[in-house]
Amino acid sequence: MCGETGADRRGSGPARGCPDGTEDQLADDEDPDVGYAEGPAGDVYVEAADQVRRLMLMFERLVSVCLSPEKSAELIAIRVSMISPDLSGAEFRKSSFSGGGNNCVEVATALPGLVAVRDSKDRSGPVLTFTPSEWSAFIAGVKSGEFEI
Repeated sequence: MCGETGADRRGSGPARGCPDGTEDQLADDEDPDVGYAEGPAGDVYVEAADQVRRLMLMFERLVSVCLSPEKSAELIAIRVSMISPDLSGAEFRKSSFSGGGNNCVEVATALPGLVAVRDSKDRSGPVLTFTPSEWSAFIAGVKSGEFEI
């Protein structure tokens, strides 16, 4: 997690993980003008003191905005529940404009942190889930004519 120390794979100095998946190599006591960072865009190895300072400032900026381990776990739990939510107690409803037909969608909105949508013809089939803000944005777009319906 962000700011944790770990074993150095390239030298004797400790390594710290960054929120974007990169790893920051702290300067070694014997060679303080060396810094190393790796990430999806590639590796960076710096030797000049000003470059090491700049690398450390970037790392400190990342650390200042990363989530705590507790908040990270909370966010992961929310996202996992959206991928495979417990919909056993969901009460789906059809729009009153559907005319009682089976060619529409059903929506369940009384679920914590999500809105579930399913095909009325296949009630045991797949269910799409959205955050309430995503669903509100979709409904606003429909009402404003943003989509060709």
